Amino acid sequence: MCTKIILSRLIVVLMCYQLGQSAPIPASPCRNMFKYKTHSRTNETIGFITLTDVDANENLRLDVQISVGALLKKNQKAYLKLSKSLEATYYDIVLNKTAKYWIKFPVQDPIPVLVSIVRNGEELCSGSQIERYPETTINLSYTIIAPKYIVEQYAMKYSSITPRTTRRPTTTTTLTPKHLQDNCGTSNLVTELAMNGISTRAGQFPWVVPLFKRKPRADPEYFCVATIVTSRHLLTAAHCVYDKRPEEILAMPGKHDISDLSAGNGAIHADIQKISCHEEYESASDHLVDQDADIAVLRLENNLRFTQFIRPICLWRDHSPLNINSAHKGVVSGWGENEEDSSTTTPFYYTSTIVSKQQCSENLDISIPKRARVFCGDGAGSVACRGDSGSAMVMSRNNRFYLRGVVSKAVLDEMTFKCDSSKYAIYTDVPSFIYWIMSNTYDIDDD
Repeated sequence: MCTKIILSRLIVVLMCYQLGQSAPIPASPCRNMFKYKTHSRTNETIGFITLTDVDANENLRLDVQISVGALLKKNQKAYLKLSKSLEATYYDIVLNKTAKYWIKFPVQDPIPVLVSIVRNGEELCSGSQIERYPETTINLSYTIIAPKYIVEQYAMKYSSITPRTTRRPTTTTTLTPKHLQDNCGTSNLVTELAMNGISTRAGQFPWVVPLFKRKPRADPEYFCVATIVTSRHLLTAAHCVYDKRPEEILAMPGKHDISDLSAGNGAIHADIQKISCHEEYESASDHLVDQDADIAVLRLENNLRFTQFIRPICLWRDHSPLNINSAHKGVVSGWGENEEDSSTTTPFYYTSTIVSKQQCSENLDISIPKRARVFCGDGAGSVACRGDSGSAMVMSRNNRFYLRGVVSKAVLDEMTFKCDSSKYAIYTDVPSFIYWIMSNTYDIDDD
């Protein structure tokens, strides 16, 4: 109820209207750690959490409980997310020992209250639940796995840097675990790179792996490509596997001709133990930013034994912006459809030149936001097509190949429904997700 004051009726009515437009903001039980803020894009009230004294060498589990004075519908859900990307959060943890999160509330009226914040089992903040009906208690959780050999490397690199000169390193170095560095990104068969689709030879790209979907009463069916990044892990596009179970997928490292599903001749059958899609990938959204985390890690049941046909690709951490003037070129190999819209049983490869986001936006007639963690490539007459999803774009540096991108999207001609080779392909920008990749591929038993 609005209290009448000695004012005109019009002012009283306006006051009532304004007060009714926004719900009151509850008090924070620990203002140094939790605050209510307004989201810059949606203008909604959100919860903002700042953790300090975070140990970069330990896993970080955050549990948050909130209380809502309402009965919620099924579509009214709360989310606990990192304020920055996982990669940027790792920088903050290593350099500043801080981690920041935000809470999307299920409703805006009434604004939920904070009940507790728990870090690795230790309660850091406590409040009170709403003591009236209706009331809904919501528990949220977020865990960051510490990729220890990455953290240690960065800690050493930054230990001698003063705050005034602190900046991210821009040199390209391998992040592949030490016992894989001698094998990663090498191929004795790659001599000259082609501009248009050229058939590959067995062992030419030993990190490329075809993925098959198992069927109850039929042969496994090829559907996507993955890339070997460790002896136990493959990298692919999230849209290839987000709706599949591990037991539904058969990987065949070393396989060249996918019309022959038998093992042998350098190829093996590898079962999938776990699928880890990036938590920021939104399969149901049509917005490019929601789908820019189109990346997934597949953990194999058993370690791979590296041969001339089975080797990992090298990973890099070059975070410097792509320089269009240098016309960086990469190589893409996969079993996708060719220009005649026919499937291939042996992989083709082509050279792709990276283009700017502005040039890509004009070519695809869409707007690619600067913050989208993607880049585009011109295939110069050949382009990624159906069946190439998850394929790696690799770039040569110092006689090794490094993983630069993962094929995410290609364009079909609206009239012929064939792949349009005049349009650019969109790739997930792998260096933007390097810490996520490392945290999902680090196994103690693989040291």
